[in-house]
Amino acid sequence: MRQKKRLNSVKKAKKTAHVLNRTKLIIGVISAAVIIIVGALIWWRIAANDSNKTIFTANVYTPDIATFTDNNTMFFATPTSVPEPNNARNISTPGNAVISYTQKSGNYAPAFKMNLTDTELAQNIKISPFIRGTWSMRGDNTIIFTPDITWSAETKFTIKINPDIFNDDVQPDTTRVSFTTPEITATVDNFNLYPAPDDKKSVIGIAVISFNYEIDTTDFDDKVSLKLDNENLGFAVKFDKFHRTAFIISNPVKI
Repeated sequence: MRQKKRLNSVKKAKKTAHVLNRTKLIIGVISAAVIIIVGALIWWRIAANDSNKTIFTANVYTPDIATFTDNNTMFFATPTSVPEPNNARNISTPGNAVISYTQKSGNYAPAFKMNLTDTELAQNIKISPFIRGTWSMRGDNTIIFTPDITWSAETKFTIKINPDIFNDDVQPDTTRVSFTTPEITATVDNFNLYPAPDDKKSVIGIAVISFNYEIDTTDFDDKVSLKLDNENLGFAVKFDKFHRTAFIISNPVKI
């Protein structure tokens, strides 16, 4: 009799444990389902909010190099004198860096918040490597950086824009843009012979070389060689005040 009661107790305990395990399994399944549903609702709400935003794509324009307003590289004191670098030329200001956002989709909204001051722009936009200048707005979707000095050559500049200055209804595709300035290039403008100033039976050659940027004139002479009939020929170098035009003047050569 006692053994039978013990068997019945064991069976009840097993049944109770089975029910509890099944209950836990059902609760676990329900909990997982609830988590999935809640996650799906959150994702749907985020996606719905994003789909309501106006999408803008960024375009950055590499600034133009400062250029001379005329091509007259030479100055003649008299009609028969040897030419000198023309320091009376005018040079344009360095070009601006322009970042413009173009609407890609959604209802129209200005890319940037309204009435942003130049000071607010400067506080929320960073350019690296640093260069002195001023940020300003052009319309609703374009920001402009006007440098105080010439852009350095062959340099990658990166601009980071604080997302806080964008309109709340706008989603920009990026808040970080870059551009690279051109490399330094040299152009031989001309090479001519002129009577030597102190020797009517000799001539000098003058090669005029123009650069698209101001160059470092230190040790420039060491980087230049001049030859006549495969023999080294002495020379002197003169620069204009902008350090963008070099006159390579040979020593006199008998004719």
